[in-house]
Amino acid sequence: LLQLQNDQQKHSQDLQNVIEQKEQLIEQLQNELVDMQQQLKAARDKIEERDARHKQAEEQRYALEAELGASRREYGDLQAIQDELLDSLQAAQNELELARGRRPLLTTNAVAAYS
Repeated sequence: LLQLQNDQQKHSQDLQNVIEQKEQLIEQLQNELVDMQQQLKAARDKIEERDARHKQAEEQRYALEAELGASRREYGDLQAIQDELLDSLQAAQNELELARGRRPLLTTNAVAAYS
């Protein structure tokens, strides 16, 4: 009977040890889960931040492309005005030379070649 009691105590102690080990393992796993959840949240936040920066960069790109297009149109307009002014200047110079009784110095095409 004493041996049976000792065996039961030992078995009870063994079960208690197993329960404690399982509780420790559960606590460890819960801590690891919390750590993983924090890492996941940090990664998600980082992705959201990168997405926001990417979206902002795309918006800036579209704005710059629009600005570039406007600048190109303005450059074309200014080039056309410059061409008209050169033509007008050449015409005025030719008229002046003709009024002085001289042959015109340059043709309009020659002025365009020099510009």
